[in-house]
Amino acid sequence: MRQKPARHVNSRPVFAIFRWWVLGGIMLVGIGLWQLYQTSVFFRSPWRTNLVLNTNPIVVVSLPKAVEDQILIITLPENAFTDVPFGYGAYKLSSVWRLGEIEKNPELFVTTIEDMLGVRIDGWLAKTEVGNLTQTDNLRQKLDQFLASPLKPANFKSNINHLDWAWIYFKLRFSRPDKFKLLLSETYPSLYADAILPDGTQIQKVNHESLLRFLEQKFEDIDVRRDGLSVVIQNHTDIPNVGQKFARFVTNFGGKVITIGNGIDRMANCRLEVKPELTQKKLVQYLMRAFKCELVATAENSGVDMTVKLGDTFGQRWRVSVLAD
Repeated sequence: MRQKPARHVNSRPVFAIFRWWVLGGIMLVGIGLWQLYQTSVFFRSPWRTNLVLNTNPIVVVSLPKAVEDQILIITLPENAFTDVPFGYGAYKLSSVWRLGEIEKNPELFVTTIEDMLGVRIDGWLAKTEVGNLTQTDNLRQKLDQFLASPLKPANFKSNINHLDWAWIYFKLRFSRPDKFKLLLSETYPSLYADAILPDGTQIQKVNHESLLRFLEQKFEDIDVRRDGLSVVIQNHTDIPNVGQKFARFVTNFGGKVITIGNGIDRMANCRLEVKPELTQKKLVQYLMRAFKCELVATAENSGVDMTVKLGDTFGQRWRVSVLAD
């Protein structure tokens, strides 16, 4: 009996389906990476970015954009007693994170650090239990333990995405030792003064004038300093010292504040009135992105490059000042 020839199975449809599955997977990964890139703060930022770690002591890590600049690591004592914005009064830094959890506002911790230093904080990391970094003599290794993996673990709370986490991790772990500058709170005793509250709580009062001098030029952007834009700051609220508090952010970034005064017209947030030819300058772009200020190109800034007008958003933020600046 004659055998029938073996039947050949056409595998082309199977390979076509597999190929489309692979292409679809690559597209999904690409879309996910693009979304991470679009929401990135640290990876995309054109200037120095700052991260705060909820540890003991509290650590601020400042990551430069320029390869030749140093990574700054600043420790802040957990007993530092300073104003908490939005009318909460004065607290120890170690209590502010818990206050933010009660108020369901983890950004309160970040905003408090910002106001204390006069420096914009771009991201925060906090373990579910506060990490202990008391051995500050080997702080870089301790930070490596805190950032134990390039993959963002589940036991962290944070406002940064996975791409930023990985970038921060590799920046800290693989930068050369000479690229780090450690500024440890215990080595600068003039910044804080020991005190005891009426209830017996031990605190360290912040010497804001000494702290301002201590931070001079440490967070400056060289391009902003080189541009040398003259800046006038106007407080358009009923709250005193709003202009002075905002001026610290401008000065620490390298801006040149020449006058601080008051304005009449009310506004919601802030407005930058800038000469048309200066709208793309780094300081202008920074204030727009960091503080969501509205940009108005105008040639009417009699003799100054930029006027910053501060409205109710900043009045609410700084409406109480328990400790003198």
